[in-house]
Amino acid sequence: MNRIAAVVAGLSLAFVGTSTTFAATINVPADQPTIAAAISASVNGDVINIDAGTYIEHSLNPGGKAITIQGTLNGDGTLATTIDAQQGGKVFTIESGEGNGTVIRDLVITGGYGGIYCYGSGPTITNCTITNNTYRGGINCNSQGPMTMITDCLITNNSASGLGGGGVGSDTGATFSLTGCTITNNTGYSAERGGGGVLAGGSMCYITDCTISDNTGSRGGGVCVLGYDSNNMYYAGSVYITDSDITNNTGNDKGGGVWVINGGSGSLNNCNISGNHGGVGGGVGASTANPNEWIGTDLYVEHCTITDNTAGSGGGIYCSVGARPSITHTTITHNSAGRGGGAAFVELKYAYPSENKLKSCTISGNTGNQYGGGLYFSGGTNGNFHLEDNIVEGNTASTGGG
Repeated sequence: MNRIAAVVAGLSLAFVGTSTTFAATINVPADQPTIAAAISASVNGDVINIDAGTYIEHSLNPGGKAITIQGTLNGDGTLATTIDAQQGGKVFTIESGEGNGTVIRDLVITGGYGGIYCYGSGPTITNCTITNNTYRGGINCNSQGPMTMITDCLITNNSASGLGGGGVGSDTGATFSLTGCTITNNTGYSAERGGGGVLAGGSMCYITDCTISDNTGSRGGGVCVLGYDSNNMYYAGSVYITDSDITNNTGNDKGGGVWVINGGSGSLNNCNISGNHGGVGGGVGASTANPNEWIGTDLYVEHCTITDNTAGSGGGIYCSVGARPSITHTTITHNSAGRGGGAAFVELKYAYPSENKLKSCTISGNTGNQYGGGLYFSGGTNGNFHLEDNIVEGNTASTGGG
């Protein structure tokens, strides 16, 4: 521990000026026997360096300090330090308004009743593996506060019971970003909220250069976006997904890849959405739960590829009950629906009363087992759908036309 020497140096110069206490490196277990003890001994700016090995600790709380808590790397760059809560509680609880100056990095975080729980706080989480955590999933961001920055992390094999967001979940106005992360094999058990991989529940989420694959949820196997939080307070949940792969996810009820509901907004740009399966909306979908509530749920898809997805209806895209889709410069191909709308199924009967569009897209090789191999529009006059400069070819259906 280096602070003592710094303090002594400061005191020796006291006759010429004010002493200064510099940031220290606190080594675990050399300087402090546990991570919790190191956090207690730390001050803003300190670095807690944890030696290689497995540490059985839980409920680690920075207490508002801007400190770095970091593990050790092996010679090949892999992670050598594990914190295992053994289901004694959450691994980390960050709830004192911490900002990005509170850093968690180079750690395996496992065995928690939630891996990292943030309430009204926004730490930086980087180069971590977050795995085999339950109840609140891998990372949970709750309440308004600074943006949580999550970069270059592997988030895998976590589950969220009754909350949604098996990999990463959020609620009530939280803001977080995922950059360069792999989010795979997570499960969100909530029947209403979904989000096997990621749940943006009444919150704002930015996803860039990520892989979201093989996750399972009731709604939004890969990503679920809710306009409302759990108390029906409106926080305009939004997700912005760029340059990412959303593949092989399952939405048991709705939305294999991405599902946007209840006034939320989903924007996808330059993404690959493939191999997903949903009860409806294999690739992406949007709706409002109550057709009597005219709340627009927005879905923007641009410069994407939507391919090889499957669903009961809307193999590639499914929109109903208040959805406002805008699909442009996108390839929608080789998707299939057990009933109708191999490429896209749109229920105009309940559509939000505005003009929606499908523009400059290629829609080919899709299959509807019953009707509308390419596009199927359900009857009604509330909504308008604008088609412009699309290529629609080679789609098939057993009845009702290609």
